[in-house]
Amino acid sequence: MHPGNAAAHRRLRRAATVAAKLLFSLTLVVAGLEFGTRLLMPEQRFELIPNTFDPVCRIRQLPHASGFVRCPEFTMEIHTNGGGLREDREFADAGSDSIPRVLCIGDSFTCGLGVHGDETFAKVADRSLGENVEVINAGVVATGTAEQLAWYELTGYEYGPDVVVLAFCINDWTDNTKGGLFTLAADSSLVQHPATETRSLRWLRKLRALPGYDTWFARSHFLNRLRQWYARRHHGRLEREAADGAVDAEVWRHERALTEALLKELRAACEGRGTALLVMPVPALPGSGEPVRRQSELAAFLDREGFAWLDLRPDIELKADSIADLYYPVDGHWTAAGNALAGRRLAERLDGLSSAR
Repeated sequence: MHPGNAAAHRRLRRAATVAAKLLFSLTLVVAGLEFGTRLLMPEQRFELIPNTFDPVCRIRQLPHASGFVRCPEFTMEIHTNGGGLREDREFADAGSDSIPRVLCIGDSFTCGLGVHGDETFAKVADRSLGENVEVINAGVVATGTAEQLAWYELTGYEYGPDVVVLAFCINDWTDNTKGGLFTLAADSSLVQHPATETRSLRWLRKLRALPGYDTWFARSHFLNRLRQWYARRHHGRLEREAADGAVDAEVWRHERALTEALLKELRAACEGRGTALLVMPVPALPGSGEPVRRQSELAAFLDREGFAWLDLRPDIELKADSIADLYYPVDGHWTAAGNALAGRRLAERLDGLSSAR
């Protein structure tokens, strides 16, 4: 062998040996961290939500994707169709002239975090209304009214719904401001901004591209705890930036003004296409103080502005003694029973839609 080639070969072998040692050391460190976390701070909640960044509506669900949530209270899987909806069927864009459509939009309550796909309130309403009405679940976890409005104007209207049902959750007030997708101009009009891919979404996208992320990485106690710590810091920073040093009362006034403008804009976007909007606020837990007060203010706004809306609070209050049957006590989402209640009430409200058409 030529002396130059032999020297190059030795250098290559040394580099390969160093790389192997580094990889082995890194594997030992990761294994040690994983074992230590499981021993000292075992994680209880694991989730893989099939969300991705979108330059227009900020967050959407990936098409033909799968995810899961596993925690002490429940275990569930999420599967999406070709349109990125949590549905087990595909829907033609325009729909049928003979079968009216209901498009349900909202966050994790609409998507159905905590229940199987056939237990969501949209699916309950769909079964209750029968074959003469199609009810579509377009809920996306971690979105607010801002993202839902942007998605409807980008894609949602193409499904040709006769009615759009917006399930409004109490955390939407804050989500609408910290997402930064819409702001209020000096004249109180809405200004839409290009979506910004936050560091959290960017890192999540990169992590999901790693081999084994959907299997081992998503179930790692150490990485899951690290991810949740980072997410808390990230969302806290977004909330501080949205508040911009304002006191709580000023923050609430801004959240309320922005959300009310978003609701009006969503109604106008629906009515401009001959579609009715029905708002269905998700009731706050009875006795929860500030959320109950804010929901009362939302109800007053909806009445004052002439919105069509479905009030589920009387149904929830009737079951106050057995509220744990409707909501997961720790997670806070609706159980299958909670979804069933909302789905039946929604179907009752929409009953007669097919004959009216």
